[in-house]
Order: sequence, then C-alpha cells, then structure tokens
Amino acid sequence: MTQVHLISPRNHIRQLVIETFGDATVQWYPDLTSFLSGVQMAVFSENGTSTCVLLDTIRPSVITRFREHLPHVPLLLALPADVPIRSISAIPETTRCDFWIPPYTTVELRVRVARLLQQAQRTYITWKQLSVHRELPEAYWNNTFIALTPKEHAILCYLLSNRGRILSSTQVLLNCWPDDFCGKDTVAVHICRLRKKIDAYCGIRCI
Repeated sequence: MTQVHLISPRNHIRQLVIETFGDATVQWYPDLTSFLSGVQMAVFSENGTSTCVLLDTIRPSVITRFREHLPHVPLLLALPADVPIRSISAIPETTRCDFWIPPYTTVELRVRVARLLQQAQRTYITWKQLSVHRELPEAYWNNTFIALTPKEHAILCYLLSNRGRILSSTQVLLNCWPDDFCGKDTVAVHICRLRKKIDAYCGIRCI
C-alpha cells in the first residue's frame, strides 16, 4: 500500500493528489513545519507501507531542511507553471528527487510516484524502521543516520536479505569474508559490535 504525504498550500494540488491515490492514503500538511511536527519519522512503517513525499515548493532552503530530517525518503517536487530554469538549477544535486510538472495530471503523478518507490526499493533494504543502503555503508533507523564499517554493512545486508532464516556462523563467514581466512570468532565479534550499534538506536533486539 502506498502512503503519500503532501506538503502544499494549494488546494487544487491537494484535490488532484487525493483523486489519484484516494483520501485514505494521502496525508496533507500546509507547510513543512506542520509536516515535521505532525508526521512520524518512520516513513517505512512496520506494516510494509511504502511512503513518498510530495513537496509543493522549489525553495532550496525548504528542500535542504526537509533532507536534513528525511535524508532518504522518496521525494517528488511539484513545479509551478512559470518556474524559471535558474530556480531548478539552484536545487542541490544531493536532493535526489523527481519533478511533477504542469499541466498536472493524475497519470503522470501515479507513474512518477511508482518510479520513485521502485528506485527506493532498489537502493535500500528495509525492515520495520530500519533502512540500509545496498551499496554505501550507511543505515537509518527512523531516519536517524547510523554509520557502519564496510564489514558491518556487508553483514547487515546479508542478514536482512535472509531475514526469517536461521543462519550459521559458517554461512555468514562464507558470504561476508569470501576471500579471507577467518574463524568463527571473527564473525561473533563483528555480530556483537553490530548488534550493540543497531540495538542502541532501535531499543529492541534486532539481530
């Protein structure tokens, strides 16, 4: 199920988004401040809902503030009809977003949101409020950044890719240390360190 958080002062944008996805799946906020104070930061919730944010502004300061709080959430920017090219160029490359351009249509909106969610699923492995980048050694719990060492990242990705299965130390060793001669004690030490790091943010036993 897709959950869309809309941040927009324009009523016709709100009506078009509700028409596209349905009133039950759209959460509306008139500005970024009300969004940040009202939304739960767990954008990938426990029930597996995929979440996208539609931000109705191209102001770099607002976009930067959004990314400071939610660095990896799929983001779609609604561009005004008369937006100058220089305003689009001023948007930081690190924003990692897509654009919804006039004339606004429900078909284009649905396609762009679906594309953003597919990209997010290819980029991150998620479990409850934990999101781990598939390539970079970084993770987020409720959008709080967790720095990982390359080996911690490899182990965590392997565990999440096999969640629900019981894995032996030998399996972890063969998959995360394929070219190294290490013993099972090495696996135990890394798992212990990773567990302490992740559990400190989660507040529950995750590994």
